[in-house]
Amino acid sequence: MSKGRHSRDGARVSSYRKEGVEHVLMTPSANVITIMLTQEQQLFSSIKDTISMVDKNDDLAKLSLLTEDILLEHLKHRYDKNLIYTYLGDILVAVNPFQETNLYTTQIRDFYRYSTDIQKPPHVYALVDLVYRNVCHGIYKQQCCVISGESGSGKTESTKLFLKQLMYLCGGSSQLEQQILQATPLLESFGNAQTVMNNNSSRFGKYIALKFINGKVVGAQISDYLLEKSRVVIQSPGERNFHIFYYLFDYLPLETKQILCLRTKHDYKYLLTNPSLDVQNTTAMNSLDEVINAMSLLNFTDKEQHSMFRILSGILTIGNLEFSIDDEGFTQQTSDEEKAKKNLSIISNMFGVNSDLIMECLTTMTTLTRNERVIRKFSLQSSQGT
Repeated sequence: MSKGRHSRDGARVSSYRKEGVEHVLMTPSANVITIMLTQEQQLFSSIKDTISMVDKNDDLAKLSLLTEDILLEHLKHRYDKNLIYTYLGDILVAVNPFQETNLYTTQIRDFYRYSTDIQKPPHVYALVDLVYRNVCHGIYKQQCCVISGESGSGKTESTKLFLKQLMYLCGGSSQLEQQILQATPLLESFGNAQTVMNNNSSRFGKYIALKFINGKVVGAQISDYLLEKSRVVIQSPGERNFHIFYYLFDYLPLETKQILCLRTKHDYKYLLTNPSLDVQNTTAMNSLDEVINAMSLLNFTDKEQHSMFRILSGILTIGNLEFSIDDEGFTQQTSDEEKAKKNLSIISNMFGVNSDLIMECLTTMTTLTRNERVIRKFSLQSSQGT
């Protein structure tokens, strides 16, 4: 790092840093002044260089002319320098690096902690720190952050980083704070899937509400919405079902699989849309052990956890039921009664529901109007998509 300026007598002043020492060279007299930098100053300078200070255009709102082409050109320019974060006024733009980076070390987490230095480079941690300071000391204590973007843009990972840093600023030691973080692998296992663009794509939206008192989290509520339920039944080419279904076969012990009447993943139609597709780069995903640990931390009992697995087994078996069309064009049970009875028996056992009621729910819809019970039969397509 070097910089230049002129002194009052017209001499040229230059400076450079080397091994924790700032050397100031004054010409023409060539006097050299050596200033020792503190350890904190060295760390501050090093981290700024690592993150962003090699590029000054870190806020696109300050450009004199801002068009879509200019915006994209600046983002590409910064991305080529491994600068994935850029401000656009109050908005933080993050570009998915699609590789491991050194932007989330403990030193960098502390670098942005309780910061009021507006010169610090753009970073998700800077945004978290601003939000946290406003919650604790700002005029507008109610803060709302929206993380949005295209599929594969990094929303899931950005949310994780945001929450982890927020809990870090809070202290991160209470059980509630740990529960908030551990809700992520549980939600991802049931709501994320591999797509063409993203191996760990969220197929649902979530709204997280946190309540603070004196800088500590005292309450949390996570609401989900727009879950892509149709993915259970069929997936597009190059995509898979929700992660949790594969975890059952990849991680459950044989004895548990037998109790759940599970065979192999290749025996279930819901998992056969792309049978040769194996998930790549699974480092962003969780194992079933992590999911079970998250359930335990979130106070799910062993009985409740086992019930979840039974329901998942029943759902997969429903996919193996075969339907045909009766003379009126409506759905009826397949002619292969022996195979159907076997599958229905498993579903009934897993759900704890009579098999006749299960078949009724899969082939008909019952509507009550003015104490009148109306039964409408499903078409074949409706039954297969139920």
